[in-house]
Amino acid sequence: MKGMDYKKFRESTKEYFVTKEGKFTKKEVIQQMAEWLKQNETGEPWDFLEEHQVKEAK
Repeated sequence: MKGMDYKKFRESTKEYFVTKEGKFTKKEVIQQMAEWLKQNETGEPWDFLEEHQVKEAK
């Protein structure tokens, strides 16, 4: 399963997203992404979306 496009994530108006860890609000996903980026200095936001298989919740 592939994660969503970074531009689509930024522009999305959905409140909830599903990752391989569970269902989260967009704010929670952004917080997780920020922590991940601190730990992976060479990583990019789209790497996080793919690694964590982020998708819009239905």
